[in-house]
Amino acid sequence: MNKKEYIKFLESEGEDYVWQFTKQDASFENAFNSTKLFEEWKYISDKSKTLDQFYKIKHDSYNLVDNYRALIIAQFLGLVTKKSSSYADEDITPVFNKISLSSNPEEFSTYISEQILKIKLPAIIYSKKEQIPEERYIFPVIFIYQILKKLKKISIRDLYAFVMTMNSHRDISMVLNFITKEKHLKISDELFNSYKGRSRMLTLIKNIDLFIIDSDHITLNKKYIQKMDSFLKKNNFYNNETLRNESNYKNFLINFQGFKINLKEHLIINEESQLQSSIKEDNNYVVDVNSTEITEDVSKLNSAYNVEPEIRDINTSVYKRNAEIGKLSIINSNFKCEFNPEHKTFISRVTKSNYVEAHHLIPMQYQIEFWEKYNKNIDCVQNIISLCPICHRALHYGVSDAKKIILEKLYGLRFKTLNDIGIEISKEDLLNHYF
Repeated sequence: MNKKEYIKFLESEGEDYVWQFTKQDASFENAFNSTKLFEEWKYISDKSKTLDQFYKIKHDSYNLVDNYRALIIAQFLGLVTKKSSSYADEDITPVFNKISLSSNPEEFSTYISEQILKIKLPAIIYSKKEQIPEERYIFPVIFIYQILKKLKKISIRDLYAFVMTMNSHRDISMVLNFITKEKHLKISDELFNSYKGRSRMLTLIKNIDLFIIDSDHITLNKKYIQKMDSFLKKNNFYNNETLRNESNYKNFLINFQGFKINLKEHLIINEESQLQSSIKEDNNYVVDVNSTEITEDVSKLNSAYNVEPEIRDINTSVYKRNAEIGKLSIINSNFKCEFNPEHKTFISRVTKSNYVEAHHLIPMQYQIEFWEKYNKNIDCVQNIISLCPICHRALHYGVSDAKKIILEKLYGLRFKTLNDIGIEISKEDLLNHYF
């Protein structure tokens, strides 16, 4: 089949042919927390409430939405079993138990990496199963890695059209042929947009840092190439015929395999000590901003995005923040909450104006990513938002729906300003940095 024939085939098959799964939050951390809530319902509660009722009452405790269907992603990631249509018949898995006992960030991220690598397409939920070929047998993360090892960089459009529609690891040569030849041939905008809306695969693979993804292209993160090459040499499970059997695969997914590969740079772990450290860092910055006076030249502060970031703690990769830049951002906002200027707090003893706080729209934990990608420091006026304490705390500790409402408005206020200094970030990418 040549490229023209394949495009015609895709157009005829329609939007259901792309790799896809249910419309739920694909964050590993949320899936993990959702499983903890499920465990509490199944083994700790008095069972006087249904799972749906229990979620509606307790979801805030784990920063989740009030919908137990988020457990679908937990099942997809091997944290909850998938035996029947009733969650009452399901259980937590050996993998979840092992992760729960982890107290080391590196170890926790290794577990996340293993579960993401183990996902294969038959586990993904399709709306029209009759359209999916029986021979479809792909481990998506590994398949995308294999393609990028050959091509180095591909457009997001080609990723959806000629990678996320393949059926087997044997199709790699076909992908290479389609992407490198007759580049003027492409699927329609309508099909491309429907693929983007239905696949959601990119939100899943963002749980690890193996790929660098922007609005236009996907490339490999060079930091992990050697690790992945070594891993694939040792583990050829994507060619394992035994795993075609769903029973064998489910056992493989829910049990720890000991891959010993960490594909995460920004470690996450549900430890009280790390949460306390994060709260302390944020609170210290808020205090510093509101107590500081601007002594530097304002033009210098306005161009701080060109200054190379300075790391404050090499062990935790915490970067220094300039409190004067935060103070200038607050002054520029006329001491108003940028989400809602009508939010009044109290008169600050220091500023003699409405009390507000400085917040980095693109979180500071992604400092190195934006410096390496755009040569831009995100501790800059253009990336700092003035917020009332309630809206600020909502972005840090609120439920997903509350965060999303605030972030979507703030993105609308700042995306052009960020673009003007050379920082490109889509709304989807910004949301992914928070969820």
